[in-house]
Amino acid sequence: MAATACQNDIFASVFPQPDFSTPTPEATPEVGVLSSPARPFGGPLAALDVGHEALKLSQSWSVATRFLSVQSGRSSNSKSGYAKAHDSLIYLLSNHTQRVQILDWYMHEIRTHFRQTVLPEFPAWHRQITRAEAATLVEKTVQTAHNAQSIYLHPFEKLESQGYFDQVLDDFCSDVIHRWHTLLQHSVPQDRLQKNLTYLFYALLRRSLSRNPSSAMCLESGVCSCSVDLDERTLHRLTTVGLGGEVGERALATAVYKFLTGPAIERRCFQVDWSGQSSVLQRLQDWVGDCLTPAISQAQLILSGETQPSPAQADIDQQVSISQSALGRSRVRSLFEYVKLWPASKGAIEDIKSYLSRGQAEEKAHVCSSYVEQVRSRLLHAGATTTEIMSIYINTIHIFRHLDPRGVLLDKVAVPIRQYLRTREDTVSVIAVSFLADIDGNGNLASGDSGTICVDIATELDNAESEQMQQDQKTLNWDDLGWTPDPIDAGPDFRSGRSEDVIGYIMGLFEREDFIKEVTNVLAGHLLQTAADSEYAKETRLVELMKSRFDSSKLQAAEVMLKDVRDSRALNKKFAADSRPPPVVETLTPPTPKEIQSAIPDGGITTSTLYEPFARRIDRARFVTALKLVANRRAELWFPKRTRLPPNPARESDTTSAAMRNEVEMNLQIVSSFFWPQMRTETFALPKQLSDRIAAFQSYFERVSAQRKLQLRPALGRVIIELELEDRTVREENVTASRASVLDAFAENGTTFPSEDGQSEDTQATRTPDDLCTRLDMHPDLVYDALAFWSSKRILYQPSENSYAVLERLELLDTIEDAGMAANDIGSPSATVVAGEADGAIISSSALFREQAPTFEIFILNMLKNGGPKEVGGMMGITSMLKMVLPIFTYGEEEARVLLEEMEGKGSVRRNGEVWSAT
Repeated sequence: MAATACQNDIFASVFPQPDFSTPTPEATPEVGVLSSPARPFGGPLAALDVGHEALKLSQSWSVATRFLSVQSGRSSNSKSGYAKAHDSLIYLLSNHTQRVQILDWYMHEIRTHFRQTVLPEFPAWHRQITRAEAATLVEKTVQTAHNAQSIYLHPFEKLESQGYFDQVLDDFCSDVIHRWHTLLQHSVPQDRLQKNLTYLFYALLRRSLSRNPSSAMCLESGVCSCSVDLDERTLHRLTTVGLGGEVGERALATAVYKFLTGPAIERRCFQVDWSGQSSVLQRLQDWVGDCLTPAISQAQLILSGETQPSPAQADIDQQVSISQSALGRSRVRSLFEYVKLWPASKGAIEDIKSYLSRGQAEEKAHVCSSYVEQVRSRLLHAGATTTEIMSIYINTIHIFRHLDPRGVLLDKVAVPIRQYLRTREDTVSVIAVSFLADIDGNGNLASGDSGTICVDIATELDNAESEQMQQDQKTLNWDDLGWTPDPIDAGPDFRSGRSEDVIGYIMGLFEREDFIKEVTNVLAGHLLQTAADSEYAKETRLVELMKSRFDSSKLQAAEVMLKDVRDSRALNKKFAADSRPPPVVETLTPPTPKEIQSAIPDGGITTSTLYEPFARRIDRARFVTALKLVANRRAELWFPKRTRLPPNPARESDTTSAAMRNEVEMNLQIVSSFFWPQMRTETFALPKQLSDRIAAFQSYFERVSAQRKLQLRPALGRVIIELELEDRTVREENVTASRASVLDAFAENGTTFPSEDGQSEDTQATRTPDDLCTRLDMHPDLVYDALAFWSSKRILYQPSENSYAVLERLELLDTIEDAGMAANDIGSPSATVVAGEADGAIISSSALFREQAPTFEIFILNMLKNGGPKEVGGMMGITSMLKMVLPIFTYGEEEARVLLEEMEGKGSVRRNGEVWSAT
């Protein structure tokens, strides 16, 4: 039978038939079978029926396979040929077994053709694919698969075009397409296919978004209308060749997620609203629901091959949630910058607040952990000043109380900042000085050192309400009907204060005793330097504010200090009124030579012109006589002399006016030393004018205060000095009394120097530092401080080594030997050597500690010799014993260790682990 079939094939190849009517059975039909469906016992008719069915099957198989064959190519068929092919396929498909066999045979044809022709076109899928070539590779693969699919579906398309297509063939064609798509999908690595489809969809989304016009229209309208479009043609081609489906949907979901967490929220439409300072999350939600979700839903329907009239609400909610979460996280990544820019960054903070309003614990934990990490890396280091850290801390309080009014988030993020501030030595002093700083209407520092004053603290103090607050906010008030329990997510150290303001957070940084002590010291120095005519409103408000938050008994010293300065102001006014001399009627006085000299221009002037402004005060003859003292005549013009003029004769009216000025400017502060911090006690001789005035005030005080006496502290004095030099007038305010006394010592005449023109003599008082120490009975440190200060102001100069004189004229430096060195020494910053404690009225804690250190060391040494070795800490340790026996020791274990280490260096004590003992 096989030989017969082969012969038939050879014959058909030489003489092809016009159609496929010639049967090509694979085996000879069985003839003469005994059984027959017509007759129970068989017979000749039954044999004929079986042979007929086998022949029909063979013919139908031959026609169908030739019609569907892919390898041998296809020729055009007549209408009768398509009819036979249709009938043959219908005959074969009507039986399940034959349907399975013809389907398997055709898929074998497709697989063979696919392996030989199509699969060699896909070598790139078996190597690593870059993102740049993903779109090109997917497009090439789709085109190749589409061409192959056209070949495999060509017979069915022909039958349909000829009108020979029904449900049976449609079902068979669907099975072929399904198996073909499965074959194609398994021929391409699924993970790489999904990954590259993700790249393709992501690129399509970005490209469609970039085609939108400028976002200025969206910002103006407040509604984003940027359209998003996935190329539906590409999606249809992917679905047609079977590369869509579940793989395509997963790739689309991944691409949409990357798009929402990247380009979508990075667009200008959704940047921080710096002008309106409002949240943009609602705008983002509207855009996702109106523009993005419909496009994504349509793409998903194309890839899945399903139909749905509108996107599901669940899809919209999911995409809105993804976009809002991504935008919130992007804002959190820059939260530290927004804290620095507060309140200008309120729009970004509103976005973060909307992000947190979703109520998920994960989001709150992310905000806290991210901000703490940013603070630790960018703020809590030695390069940041204490004022900067305090400003960030205050802004952190404002922002996190805005994000979470309960204070739970603030309690978590403030811990590292508070701990770091406690380790800084100048934190308390910065807070105390900032409490007393002057702020103008624009919130800027009016006076003071910006490096030691935190403007934000001063602003908060101005805005703080002075209402009474609870002393202990953790005390349960049974009458409080608005009581609520601590939040469920609060930490163990959470403070349940409902109305605690920024000042409360700042005052809670340290122990109350330490904070009150430091603020009292700063307040004392501030009161001593404040103008006598001040009303002390800011100082009073600070004391009242602290009394409302701390134990009022701890602030007794501050209240006494305020009372002292107010009483001193009243006493100074009364003394000035009682000692003021009667007014003197002003009369026209002759001009002094210095007045005449100052009226002469450098270019010269005639006698008549110069005399006109002085005609009413002096006659012409006396005027010419005085003019010759200060000017040289060349031809008809007078030119000023560069000589040192004699002092002007004192007039009665001038003396009286100067006395009145002294009365007005002189104010003494009478303080109760027991309540004030320890102040500087250096003594020295004051200028005679001041010392006489002070003596008069002391006598007056003894008369009006029941014979109480005053102990003068000249080192705390401050004066205003106005110097009238030959070529300039200099005014210096807030000058220490020691500097004023040193300068006053130069008032007496001393060494004589030749004048500039050699026609007269220039007499100047010169002083050496040793001479000044002897004359003024002043400590050398204060003398050198004053000399350096006035040299930096170009009031004093060094005519020779280790001697100083008044610089009446700046040009005088040119006539002095080695003037260049002197000028450099005067003007350089290194010449201004100001002693560390020269300006301060109150002795700092470190200086006081150094001053009392010898006493502490003697006590420690005796204690270790008599009591044996001890540790620094503990109830019976060195620190506790010092505090118990010596009331002046108000320090901690760190200071005690410093003393012990210094004593160890001297050989007085030795250390064995944590135990110290005498040597």
